[in-house]
Amino acid sequence: MLDEKNHEFSSDKVIDFIKLKDLIKYKPGDIVKENLMVKVLEVKDTAKTRNGTPYKKYLIADENASIRMTIWRNDILKFEKLLALGGVYHVTGFSVDNYPLNTRENTPKDINIRYSSVIKEIEPQDIQKVLYALSIAEDNTYLEGIVKYITNVYEYLACPGNGGPCGKSVRENKMCEKCGINLVNVQPLPAYKCDLVFFDKDGIIYHITAFSSQLNKYETDGKTFNEKLEKIMNKPVMIKMNEKDDDYILSELLIQS
Repeated sequence: MLDEKNHEFSSDKVIDFIKLKDLIKYKPGDIVKENLMVKVLEVKDTAKTRNGTPYKKYLIADENASIRMTIWRNDILKFEKLLALGGVYHVTGFSVDNYPLNTRENTPKDINIRYSSVIKEIEPQDIQKVLYALSIAEDNTYLEGIVKYITNVYEYLACPGNGGPCGKSVRENKMCEKCGINLVNVQPLPAYKCDLVFFDKDGIIYHITAFSSQLNKYETDGKTFNEKLEKIMNKPVMIKMNEKDDDYILSELLIQS
């Protein structure tokens, strides 16, 4: 059983667990032999870098932080059947990644799983209670209403991604801070973000940040963004959004029939 106060197993072998926030003391490339207890909140499909190297990403978290965990090459076959969405695991023997490139002092970097890493599923009776309810913050409720205005349009160049969409603003950078690809020989893609002024059916006004990757399927010819997105302007729509850092971020927009 788990001693929640000391974060240890009170069985034959006592295991001390650190928190994700404790990883800030390690440098990129360091091998961490301490033990994490984390929950898998998101599982991405296997993708490939531009050089053809396969990788698989997971979002892992504890009550203090969330980071990305990446498995590379043939190690994917070794570990992917073990790791399941919503599972809680004991992870050790991993390496610290270079990414994210810029983190706050209290934010750990991502980690990489190595062939010699150890991942073990934790039995339900030994899981810390706080991890049971841990999940990605997302409101699955659709709001009905209309998009009255589109404001604060910001156009930029975006990273095309490593074998899949990325969308990170690259500006004058030579390296994408999100997926790490070299942009010297890659053509960035035109993109934009904007503020949707949304009036729900109860008259409540929301300012929702939206990106071109979510809206370009609705675009038509026009000079202004309001004209280009005439399909969604002042028409009945349903919107799903997430709240992040006191802002609303568009998750999904559907035109009502």
